[in-house]
Amino acid sequence: MLPDITYIGKILVYCIIYFTLFVGIYLLFIFVENKKNFRNPKVKKLPKVSIIVPIYNGVKYVKECLTSLVNLNYPKEKLEIIVVDDGSKDKSFEEAKKFNFKVHKKKHSGKANSVNYGIDKCSGEIVGILDVDSTVEKDSLKKMIGYFSDKKVAAVHSGMRTKNTDSLLEKFQDIEYILSLFFKKLFSFVNGLFVTPGVFSLYRADIFREIGKFDHNNVTEDLEIALRILSKNYKIKCAIDAKTYTIAPKKFKELQKQRVRWNFGFLKNFRKYSFLLSAKYKELGYLVLPTVIIGQIFILILFSYLIINFIFSLVNNIFILSITGIEPFLVNLLNFHFSLGFLQSELFFYSIITLTIGLTFVIYAKKYSLFKKTKPKIILQYLIYIIVSGYIYFYFWIATFYKILKKDIKW
Repeated sequence: MLPDITYIGKILVYCIIYFTLFVGIYLLFIFVENKKNFRNPKVKKLPKVSIIVPIYNGVKYVKECLTSLVNLNYPKEKLEIIVVDDGSKDKSFEEAKKFNFKVHKKKHSGKANSVNYGIDKCSGEIVGILDVDSTVEKDSLKKMIGYFSDKKVAAVHSGMRTKNTDSLLEKFQDIEYILSLFFKKLFSFVNGLFVTPGVFSLYRADIFREIGKFDHNNVTEDLEIALRILSKNYKIKCAIDAKTYTIAPKKFKELQKQRVRWNFGFLKNFRKYSFLLSAKYKELGYLVLPTVIIGQIFILILFSYLIINFIFSLVNNIFILSITGIEPFLVNLLNFHFSLGFLQSELFFYSIITLTIGLTFVIYAKKYSLFKKTKPKIILQYLIYIIVSGYIYFYFWIATFYKILKKDIKW
């Protein structure tokens, strides 16, 4: 028989519960301390804003995306829209030309190069980047601008949500986006927000002259430039109610491709910016980044254990069955006694506290995502998300390592 390794599982569960409890209480303190600061700063002066829309074979999205920019509640004389067609093979360029914007076409060389091309054409004090499959609400830009009153703010992240929430896969991503957005807002209070998504983010134009433009050799250029900004002791803020919408992957294969790319970028960029793991960068260095890294490690270890333990149990049961026969095996299997010991244990107590903190975050995440109230259905969806998400993220990490081992680093 194979050895019993359940004791390893108990150690893992204790470690994860205590870790999650620590992180939960830490985030709860940040929330309570900054609850009144969720509102966006008032705009003192409206600067000129240049918004870049990089396009590659996105003809079916162009009209909706650019129309949302036309409808922005912002002085037209202070708004510059620059569309960069990255050598599309469809009619994206022709569709974009229907709008009264500056439209450029260049040889295909990737999104980062297209954004950098657009930055060179910008004349605004603030530069925005909007993916072509995304849209912005009319007041979103104004809600984000106020943060730049602080000269140390180099970038502002919008309140990103998914457009499509029809299938279970899309609902899964929507819940993920809601929770992620809320935690990003909390991280921003301690200068720990370390990503500026392409869905819609704003940058101070001067920052590109100081630290350089987007790294065209990086598969997650939005993560890389955010870490570069933080490494220069600038701030990144989150306007949680500046609503923007993007199209989430509709098929699991598309989602896997996206998440494998994100994971690979995570590994590459955290290796590149490992020096940020220092008390010199305050909460970012000694709390936020370590928490993110340890969380990913726990996912890998825990679900590896669950799979190995399942295999060991299966092999042992088959071995017992081969010796005792079917009847004694079934009698032993059905002779299960439920013990109340766990309900009285320290682990159960801490698990309940952790779950309660998690549900509190869900309620407030929905509230600040501009939902009127949190229905019981949402709580149920959250619980299902918690149960299922770990297995899915584990699978994505395995797919990432498999791709790396195959040296199949193409996107």
